[in-house]
Amino acid sequence: MPERISYEELSIRKLEKFHDRGLFVCKDADLTEFFLDDVLKYQERNAAVTYVCIYKENIVGFVTIAMCSVTVKSEERKQIDPKLEDLKEFPGLRIARLATHKDYEGKGIGEYMIKKMAQKALELATDVGVRLIIVDSKPHVAAWYERFGFKRLEHYMTRQNPVMYIDLLKAMYV
Repeated sequence: MPERISYEELSIRKLEKFHDRGLFVCKDADLTEFFLDDVLKYQERNAAVTYVCIYKENIVGFVTIAMCSVTVKSEERKQIDPKLEDLKEFPGLRIARLATHKDYEGKGIGEYMIKKMAQKALELATDVGVRLIIVDSKPHVAAWYERFGFKRLEHYMTRQNPVMYIDLLKAMYV
């Protein structure tokens, strides 16, 4: 198997009932369980939408998204955009869950899914207020998100899972 899979070989599709989720396993048991047991419930109740990453007709990753807003402290607001300094809440597209199949880790699948969700956020931004991409990162994965320019939100530092953001208008991969 190649070290990295080219983006041309990957596709991302909204999860449908016909997708075979049964063979998906990632290293995080909670994420695997969520994908196998809960994603369709969230989708049917309009609470979140899941997209699957496909490689050679197999699901190699998934990302679940929802809309949100986050509180941003004054200094962080200045860093995002000094013109928006008076806003305390910023609208965002939340990456609620993101996982790669355990056999495909380190092959660019996660990066591809983040890029696709940034494109989706840009499309939404023409009709809905969206300024940030937000992620509730598990602590051991925060450094991975930081590689793509995500920063921790100071307002949420007391939470177990760091809340991180990237400014959609400044994202390097958009």
